[in-house]
Amino acid sequence: MDTRLSLAIFLWLILIVTALAPVLRKSEFEQRDWLRTLVLFVFTLGIALPVWRWRSLMYNGEINVDEGTAIAMGLKYLNDPVPWRSVDGITCGPLATWIGLWAPLLGLKLSYLTVRITALFLMFLCGIGTVFSMREIVGARLSFVLTLPPLALLL
Repeated sequence: MDTRLSLAIFLWLILIVTALAPVLRKSEFEQRDWLRTLVLFVFTLGIALPVWRWRSLMYNGEINVDEGTAIAMGLKYLNDPVPWRSVDGITCGPLATWIGLWAPLLGLKLSYLTVRITALFLMFLCGIGTVFSMREIVGARLSFVLTLPPLALLL
């Protein structure tokens, strides 16, 4: 079996166990327990997302039009940073372009890899934000269980 696939399945199982552990506990689920579960959940998710997306991250070509557009708009911003002159608001807004400019600030080249890493990081933050918002809506005990289905869509 492929090593990457085995690791991806193992990480997915850790996420499932982490999500179900609070619900299956008989005792009280306190703030300290929630934080401990959150740290394990976030750590596992931080490893799992790049493992799940490894082949698409390393593909040296355009998967969808938005990646090429983000690179083109970023290159325009490097020459002319005024948003209303540089960005076509229909295809890629100024905020998305500014977020993607972390690579040139660090001396890296704007490429498909940097655009995909940026998108992956934003997905990671969306997953963590979902955990926190679910905690406010349904409580600490169910927040991880209800976060797992949206994260499963990122597989």
